[in-house]
Amino acid sequence: MAVAVPATARSSYPDVIPLPDGFFPEGIAVGDGHTAYVGSLADGSIWSGDLRSGEGTVLVAGAPGKLAVGMDYDKSSGNLFVAGGPSGSAYIYDGATGATVAEVQLGAGFVNDVIVTKSAAYFTNSFVPEFYVLPLDGTGAISGPPTTVPLGGDFVF
Repeated sequence: MAVAVPATARSSYPDVIPLPDGFFPEGIAVGDGHTAYVGSLADGSIWSGDLRSGEGTVLVAGAPGKLAVGMDYDKSSGNLFVAGGPSGSAYIYDGATGATVAEVQLGAGFVNDVIVTKSAAYFTNSFVPEFYVLPLDGTGAISGPPTTVPLGGDFVF
């Protein structure tokens, strides 16, 4: 009696995805399909590439003193929401073209991470016990000014 032995499953993803030299990666987000985005602490640039092939390019050019820390991709708008670190800003980019959709000043501190929901983008502040809420409409567009929510209660900073 012959026994069928399954072939070893080969991963369709590369083990290593090379980024530009001196990139200093920080935040990462996954967009549509196999698209990934990686932000740079060196200059705020954002690399975009295909997770299956490992090939990509810089989607958003960097600038001196700019950071791209945490990020999240919004499927409803196709936009990439990026925490700007010590600038206190949120950057919103078109996930396909890299064009700037908006830059919003959230507050003082270190804007470190972001999560996008159907109704808002929530940004953390690593230096002050608060977070920021940027309201969004049903299409993922900004629908009002940001608000600040202080953290308290059992939360210890």
